[in-house]
Amino acid sequence: MTELMVKVIKCARQASMPGTICLYAGFYDLLSDCVRFSVEPGQHIDESEVKKLYDKHAHVRRYPRKAYYHAKIFRAISGLMANHTSFDEMRIKWEEVFRSIASHYHLPDHEYLQIYCYFNDLIQRCYRAAYDTRGLYEDVKSLVQERKAANSSMIEAAVNLAEADRDPFIFMWIKAYKDAREGLIGDIIPLLILSIESELPENDELSLAINKSALIVIEQIKLLYRNGFDLTYEDVKKHMKFDPLEEIIKGRSSPSLAKVRACT
Repeated sequence: MTELMVKVIKCARQASMPGTICLYAGFYDLLSDCVRFSVEPGQHIDESEVKKLYDKHAHVRRYPRKAYYHAKIFRAISGLMANHTSFDEMRIKWEEVFRSIASHYHLPDHEYLQIYCYFNDLIQRCYRAAYDTRGLYEDVKSLVQERKAANSSMIEAAVNLAEADRDPFIFMWIKAYKDAREGLIGDIIPLLILSIESELPENDELSLAINKSALIVIEQIKLLYRNGFDLTYEDVKKHMKFDPLEEIIKGRSSPSLAKVRACT
């Protein structure tokens, strides 16, 4: 089954967007075509079996839960990050991770597809964290520059932009913690921390402020979160003390421009 599902996933990636087969509906024709294309000559898989595969996989996508092989995918992505692998390159590594996990478990048919999708899900979350954090860094850096230039007409707009970036930055950690607590996914907070650290310049005052802010956010979420309680970024911000990122945005602290560099 492993070889067949590798072929099916490759077919789906080539025939459509790489994530199409990971939607929770609307990919039946794609899956059916790729199964027929991927079977060995002379072999036949009944359409009812394809429908069963589709229904089970779509159900998992619609009602996600932590995969029992989460730790293996977590370690695989951590290793790729340690080797400074780009997110685009990580996505290409899916087959290597897929085969490694499939060799350790006796899996139902639909779970083979879920390995691929779960791997993609984690990488997408890490990519989003890195991308959003890079935007936050650049906008706060611009705010610091406007203040240094005493450009009063631009400072208010720059503050608003930095605040607008900070809110989803906080919500990202809330969602990761909430999803893990509810069993929708494994704990990915350490991966998100690695993602933002890999995106920010090293030995940089603003980078250090963002990293420290993330740790404060995580600490507050753990203190404030309750099962069934919809924690918002405003709830978290109200309880954050000594946040260096907030100090910079509010103008109560100013990093040295000599120690703030552009993300590359």
